[in-house]
Amino acid sequence: MSDPHWTGYVGMATGIIGAITGVAGAIMGYVSLKKAKSIKSMDLRIELRKTISELRLKLDQLEKLIEQANGSRKAVAAAAGTSSSSMMDLWIQGVQADKIAVQKLSTETPTSKNDYVASDFKELETELLEVHQIQIQVDALISKYNTALQADKEIRDHLKQQSTAR
Repeated sequence: MSDPHWTGYVGMATGIIGAITGVAGAIMGYVSLKKAKSIKSMDLRIELRKTISELRLKLDQLEKLIEQANGSRKAVAAAAGTSSSSMMDLWIQGVQADKIAVQKLSTETPTSKNDYVASDFKELETELLEVHQIQIQVDALISKYNTALQADKEIRDHLKQQSTAR
């Protein structure tokens, strides 16, 4: 029987080292993946809670904005002599419908007291999308009433110009 050559020992040693390295790499990859998911979930929880807080603030501002715009529209209509017009009736109906919509959106919006620790990645993603959809509706209403206030300002300015021209 011949003596084994030294290259066989080297090959066997590098094979064992490679196997150990492969197993260690797989374990480290799994741990890193779990850590990355945990960090991503934490980021989503923070983003969700931040978005909910901002949305709650916007909802409060929207309620005040609706009242402000409604008062402004009534004052402009009184100054223009159109208080009992069908346009004012439509405005009042729209304001009432928007108040109901704001109440509905407010009840649909989760509270920021929930910490979402038990929620997994998909649940957080779904919740964030739902809150974002509510935020889009709130932003549309804010834009509507800001535009109405701007229109009232222009009418007010026009009425002032007419009164000073007389």
